[in-house]
Amino acid sequence: MTPELESLGRRAIACKDCRWMPGMLHRNWRNSTRVTEEHAGYRWDGWPDLSDPLTVQALLLLVREALGCPEAHVYYADLSRLWVVRWGYEGLGVRTVAGATEAEALVAALEAAP
Repeated sequence: MTPELESLGRRAIACKDCRWMPGMLHRNWRNSTRVTEEHAGYRWDGWPDLSDPLTVQALLLLVREALGCPEAHVYYADLSRLWVVRWGYEGLGVRTVAGATEAEALVAALEAAP
């Protein structure tokens, strides 16, 4: 795991709306462990491994929940070469945040949650 991904994982877990969900890959200085249903919500000493696809998908679910917008979605914008998270409703205000990777965009959205 790169130092950048570790830093991003630490940013994610520091968000008030972030919690451990089943399937996420937990990392710490010693090892990595897949979170089970039994241990979901437990206060682990570590950070999510955002190089893991299941962990990134769980982060999307947390973002939707934190934003109160089940339609929130993430996509790659070819022109800007950024990943974008978009939420809100036309006419009521649409918001976006972006990042160089899908995980970075999702962490930014989690940080932007009210």
